[in-house]
Amino acid sequence: MHVGIIDGIVIILYMIGTILIGLYFKKRISSADDFIVADRGLGMSVFIATMVATSIGGGSLIGYVGEIHDGGLVFLPSEIVFLAIQLGIALILAEKVRNFAGYTAIDVLGRNYGKGPQLFGGICSMIYMLGTGPAMQSLALGSIISLFTGLPVQIGAIISIVIIILYTYFSGMWGVAMTDYFQFVIMAVGIVILSFMVLNQCGGWENIAQATPAKNFNISADITTMIELIFVTAIPALIDGNRYQRFYAAKDVKVAKKGSLIAVIPWTCISILTFLLGFAAVKLVPDGIAQDMVMPTIIMEILPIGIKGIVIAALISAIMSTADSYLLVGATNFTMDIYKPFINPNATDKQILKVTKTMVIVLGLGGLALALLVPSIMGVWTIVSSVYVGGCFVPMIYALFFKGRKSNLAAMVTMIVGSIASIIMKVANLNILGLPPVLVCVIASIVIFIPLTLLDKNSRRDISC
Repeated sequence: MHVGIIDGIVIILYMIGTILIGLYFKKRISSADDFIVADRGLGMSVFIATMVATSIGGGSLIGYVGEIHDGGLVFLPSEIVFLAIQLGIALILAEKVRNFAGYTAIDVLGRNYGKGPQLFGGICSMIYMLGTGPAMQSLALGSIISLFTGLPVQIGAIISIVIIILYTYFSGMWGVAMTDYFQFVIMAVGIVILSFMVLNQCGGWENIAQATPAKNFNISADITTMIELIFVTAIPALIDGNRYQRFYAAKDVKVAKKGSLIAVIPWTCISILTFLLGFAAVKLVPDGIAQDMVMPTIIMEILPIGIKGIVIAALISAIMSTADSYLLVGATNFTMDIYKPFINPNATDKQILKVTKTMVIVLGLGGLALALLVPSIMGVWTIVSSVYVGGCFVPMIYALFFKGRKSNLAAMVTMIVGSIASIIMKVANLNILGLPPVLVCVIASIVIFIPLTLLDKNSRRDISC
């Protein structure tokens, strides 16, 4: 099932084009602000493209298609919640965050609760970014490399992470955003082509529906999994550092707000096509194949020469556009939430830029290690999302949307208990009353956070983001 010469040429041309775009914008990097938030100068079309391209990566294509292939509509509630959250972010959160003009999502915790919560939140966010970025995306890209070269997935992941690290190290936010623009076009064209050809190959939706087991159409077949998917794939969007960093990088409030609203349209279209591919895979892919290999197998099995190369390039586009963004955000978490507040408060712009670039390498290698330890896209995603949501969701939502006293003690206790309990329960596969660990920990966080905030006599002044 290796790719042919023509497909290989198409893929190579795509990679060269992406690298050239990144190198061209490298010359615009002269300060930490250029590298981290593109000097707060992203225009409307680039903002929309980078928002969509960043959120649609290996997890939402390879991982989602495999999950839908196995579980069917169990994934639907999380997609509905995700799109509803995007609308809410566009209408309510975008303007608030752009006016805040920070560098990371965790800046919100620092402003409202103090340095301690910012430090712990920065660590949690780094873990989340490391897992959803370099770990997940190196697995996704490694699966593709494995399929069309015959190399083991682990070797493919190593090759992938080297490419991702170098690409992010040299490009910064300017390069990331502009290559996302190019990658968004390639990705959209590729997904539409693949969906059309898959539908034709299956003989229409009627044949797909007939070949799909009845359980895949039962939305309540696995309530625990359904709830967990909502909390690890949709809810994190509210506190996702990638969105915040793009809001900070937008030229003005209008770009942040209107761009976020327009981005819901391509998100919705791609979501619909993802479900189509997942259900079609039941008919097209042999039983027993690993979840992460479902999407690549469809591509390799049914597409003709030339078209195959375009769609593989589209899949690589989705992966690369997510990997570089998450890696950059994770590196920024270290620099702005840990290094500058605690290690070197007097750091110069040049030092901040150097440390951020160094952390791109460190987190990239850390992501590779996690990918090799947990060789499953959705497995990585659920673990790191549980840590981030379990620890940071309640304090961040309170800071963003509720006026009132802000307690350093309440935030710290909630974050420590929520994140540690989430990871312990997830790794040990513990459920309480049939509820997934991340939901249990969010509920526990609310129970802890509210009374501590009310009882803490040292609560900070009445502020909100």
